[in-house]
Amino acid sequence: MVHALPLTPFSSLSISAYQSHSQFSHSHSSHHSLCLICYSIPQSKSQLHKINKKRKPASTTTRCTSKEAINLLHYYLAMPDALASILMFNQLLSTMIRNKTSIHYPSTFPLYNHLTQTRGISPDKYTYGHMINICAQMDRLNLAFIFLGRLLKEGHRIDAIIFSPVLKCLCSGDRMKDAALLLHKMPKLGAVPNGFSYNILINGLLSYGNTDLALQLFFKMVKIGGECEPHVITYNTIIDGLCKESDLTKAFRLHQQMYSMGVKPNIVTYNSLINGLCNVGALDRVEKLLLTMVYEDLKPNVMTYNTLINGLCKHGEIERAMVLLHNMKSEGHKPDVVTYSILIDGLCKNAKIERAMELLHSMKSEGHEPDVVTYNILIDGLCKHGEIERAMVLLHNMKSEGHKPDVVTYSSLIDGLCKHGGIERAMILLHTMKSEGYEPNVVTYTILIDGLCKHGEIERAMELLHRMKSEGHEPNVVTYSILIDGLRKNAKIER
Repeated sequence: MVHALPLTPFSSLSISAYQSHSQFSHSHSSHHSLCLICYSIPQSKSQLHKINKKRKPASTTTRCTSKEAINLLHYYLAMPDALASILMFNQLLSTMIRNKTSIHYPSTFPLYNHLTQTRGISPDKYTYGHMINICAQMDRLNLAFIFLGRLLKEGHRIDAIIFSPVLKCLCSGDRMKDAALLLHKMPKLGAVPNGFSYNILINGLLSYGNTDLALQLFFKMVKIGGECEPHVITYNTIIDGLCKESDLTKAFRLHQQMYSMGVKPNIVTYNSLINGLCNVGALDRVEKLLLTMVYEDLKPNVMTYNTLINGLCKHGEIERAMVLLHNMKSEGHKPDVVTYSILIDGLCKNAKIERAMELLHSMKSEGHEPDVVTYNILIDGLCKHGEIERAMVLLHNMKSEGHKPDVVTYSSLIDGLCKHGGIERAMILLHTMKSEGYEPNVVTYTILIDGLCKHGEIERAMELLHRMKSEGHEPNVVTYSILIDGLRKNAKIER
């Protein structure tokens, strides 16, 4: 087992610090998170060759599942004259990373120790790279830095890709300053950042709404050039971030810059721009953009249609959205569950419940299975229009078809019952959802507290507040505002 060292703040780490974090335990734990599968262990090379004749070539280990891969390694390690190599271990690590089965990641550490300490097999650059990747995905940056330190100490040539998992981990954990510092130190560690390194930071900055800093980094890439030259993915990332912030002027400026830089926009570029225009209601400009797409020989895909349909629905253009669905089908594009969910939501919000129900049946008849989001949209729509019984029937149908409701489903039903005189049924439904294993959240409780207050049931509302807090659900400002308003209206403000 690898001993986890305390994580030193990255800002204080240096090359010497990396290199000093290189001591692993020499003991091999027999308590792996996966058990050795029951193989008949060969006792000689001749027996092994006979077994291998019946097996597929060893290269197929790169295509097996993670559990099969790690069990296969146990199998080879158990042989008296084990032929396990670092190449095989690298293949197995690669399989686990590709399959993203993080549940098995902890098993790699005792196996690594067993190979390197007990059997004396030397890891190579790729072993360290895979182990750094696994550690970063587990958010164990202390261990990632240990492997990085050993990689540097042993004199392996490294490149920017080694640092990518660590950069992603730092960015996803809101440690952007540390990510930027690592990017700055990479050349001193022997790896010049490339376009992918910068893209990771740009993605991280945009995910936290830092579009200005993302743009600064983008223009730095343009200035550096070479391997850092922004490519279509970089442009698409920035343009999408700007569109989400409704900064369409800068988004379209970058779109024009792509041509001057010799970067051809693709369908992803246009989908982001269309989404940005739809969000601000500039539907007339969307038509011009679609013509530009056609001129550039780019065909709309399902995402394009979904974006357009969503934009039309948001601005009350339901009939145009339905026409677009028809055009989509006639042009050979198959709508997906998202397409239908968007349209059903638009119909419900425009008081066209019957047409929404018809569209549900239509999508089923065409072989498109609705999901929990689709059902939630319809149930919420029915409840908001006082169709409580139909909503309850839809819940029953949903369950009978094998679709599990969630907290949103029950919260919508409880809200509908509270607003249409069914407060007792709403309380019963709260009990039902909990008994079925669905945990209510602060929204569910706030809906019920609001319902109780509006029915003059202040004592019960206060009891529900205490129960809510005892179950670990902290009331928010909306919850307290509703209670204060209820107490005031019922002349009990002294509480």
